[in-house]
Amino acid sequence: MNSIQARGVIYTLLQLTNEQKRNGVIAISTGYFAQTLCYFGQKFGIPVTVVMQKSTAQEIVDKCQYLGASVIAQGDNIIEVHNIALQIARTKGLCYLDGNDHPNMIIGQATLGLEIFEQLDFGKKIDAVILPATIDACGVTATIAMAIRKWNPNIKIIEVQTTVQDLLINNVRQKCYKLTVPNQNIYIGYNNVLKDIRLYLFDQVVLVSETLVQKAADFLLTKENFNDYYAAIALAGILTGNLHDLIKEKSVLIPLFGKKDNSNNFMDKSSLQPGSSTSSS
Repeated sequence: MNSIQARGVIYTLLQLTNEQKRNGVIAISTGYFAQTLCYFGQKFGIPVTVVMQKSTAQEIVDKCQYLGASVIAQGDNIIEVHNIALQIARTKGLCYLDGNDHPNMIIGQATLGLEIFEQLDFGKKIDAVILPATIDACGVTATIAMAIRKWNPNIKIIEVQTTVQDLLINNVRQKCYKLTVPNQNIYIGYNNVLKDIRLYLFDQVVLVSETLVQKAADFLLTKENFNDYYAAIALAGILTGNLHDLIKEKSVLIPLFGKKDNSNNFMDKSSLQPGSSTSSS
């Protein structure tokens, strides 16, 4: 499971109550998160239900079913998928897991910061860390930054964020603003406090265009035979030239997040365009 989300899934599943483990969990996904959740759900003996768009590739559905999950491919867009998942969670008493904003998912993924500490323990010099993000107020980059700040406040922490926000996550967040769900099994919230504390967590925040991210991705693939979208975002931050003074002649670390659900996973992106039914729901 080559993804930072595996850390979040493991931690979250282990934090479930015995009743929640018996009843099972439900989530929405474009593919990567689902496969990770299904794998560890099967490993821990926790029933998993995944709701996906009708346009999801059959190969992804088959993989999840092979791992013992129940797959429901019904929605035409991510908001419909989200609504279906919440309704099933309510009626069947399942625990809904948001792959991005559930607090335990964030905590689990932030354990990546422990590996950064290990690098320091082995005597490796790290002057700066670049954390990639596709959304504003990213819980993962924020919590990793918190851990680094506590461990070594002298390390420069930089967040590189795409100018085009990931609509997969943003559309669900916008929908969550309007929902009130009186059920302890359904955590759908997203805490705006992250927007405020980011000012204290990062020494610099750099915005990068998709064009520059693609240029960075092409470089990594051509020169290093390496394909990682989030690594490309971080590299794009360097290519802007805006970090020159901060990281010149410094030892810089870029953590690898691996594959995660994002808007690029969709075969039909029409449901994600601004002004569509998803963004106005």
